Amino acid sequence: MVHRKEIITVVAVSVCFFLFAFFIDFSVDKLVDIQTSLLKMVLSQSGTAAILNVFSVFVSSFLALIFLVLGFMVLVGYAISIKDKRKSQKYVGIVSGIAGAVIFLFMFKFTITSLFLAVSVIISSVYIIPLSRTYEQELKRWKLFRIGSNSSGKVLLIFNVLVSVGILVAISMNMSYYENSFLNGFSSTVKTISVQQSTALADTYIESYRSSAIAAIDKTYPNLPAAQRQALVDSVNQQADDLKKNLLDEINAKSDELSRNAVQNLPMFQTYMTWLPILTAFTVFVALEFLRSLILSNMAGIFSAITIKAFGKGK
Repeated sequence: MVHRKEIITVVAVSVCFFLFAFFIDFSVDKLVDIQTSLLKMVLSQSGTAAILNVFSVFVSSFLALIFLVLGFMVLVGYAISIKDKRKSQKYVGIVSGIAGAVIFLFMFKFTITSLFLAVSVIISSVYIIPLSRTYEQELKRWKLFRIGSNSSGKVLLIFNVLVSVGILVAISMNMSYYENSFLNGFSSTVKTISVQQSTALADTYIESYRSSAIAAIDKTYPNLPAAQRQALVDSVNQQADDLKKNLLDEINAKSDELSRNAVQNLPMFQTYMTWLPILTAFTVFVALEFLRSLILSNMAGIFSAITIKAFGKGK
């Protein structure tokens, strides 16, 4: 028989998992774009947009992870509150995990990453119930806090590993797409810088040509009437403007191909694309582990103390 407590638990956990999926800004494309933006920042020495992008993803992801942890702690509160032998209690973690998996798959459009998210939330939801009961029996002090803190540390580690593996697989399966995306984005930055430098050199060359031509007129025709001299100077200026236009047109016409070839021939490009799946997955894992160790585990302890008291310990 399914009791009211089981229904409340599954609904509450499902809502938390939905809020996690709603707030998370965690697409693989965006993670790769952030890394490309950081490389552009190093190259162009203009990192405001990249920093704001990283900050935006961090804030939204952190908020989402709070709801994920809260969902797990609702399961902890339920587990500690149950002392009788209800057959339905062993299914609460499974049903909650499956509900979260369905939410992730639909909201993230059945991507490879969403599949690993779904698997991770099912495993974590099932595992956290017996794990929290084990900690209840083992811990002697600060039990309400440490049950949540310790159990969340274990399940979040599982979650972090599976999500990182999912990112690794997703990028590895779409390397041609990310390579082309990187080339387009990075070539645009290289083109902008090269055009700026070429334009500055063209301006210097044209001004040198203009000054030399006018000096030659004055030297060759020292007694030339002012009107005739001005006509010759105007002709030189027109020639200089036409020459500058032709130079800039040629630079712009060849800059796309030259920039793309330059990026492709960079040793950094080959190294970056070779290590992109591992680098992205490792970066995400380190960031998630940092949050887990320093913040989320402690927040889980606070949440578990609240949910255990809310459910009523041992009722």
